[in-house]
Amino acid sequence: MQPAPLSAEPAVRHIAVVGGGTAGWMSALLLTTSRFGERLKVTVLESPTVGVIGVGEGSTPWLRGFFARLDLWSRPEHGGRRETLGAL
Repeated sequence: MQPAPLSAEPAVRHIAVVGGGTAGWMSALLLTTSRFGERLKVTVLESPTVGVIGVGEGSTPWLRGFFARLDLWSRPEHGGRRETLGAL
């Protein structure tokens, strides 16, 4: 199957990501930075009653590659690259 041409409209225009944990926010980020990202509306649905569970820490080693793939650290609209004392 060939990918849709860049000029093609996405088959879906509004996507709801259910769950605002690490996987939910990363999924939303991937969708908004896809080639259809500017033409998609992505909504992340989070529960106001579910607190932080803390399962995302296992993804820390992979986050550097994830952000590098999306080139987020060099984009001025995302604050540019920041050096921290944390894991990233």
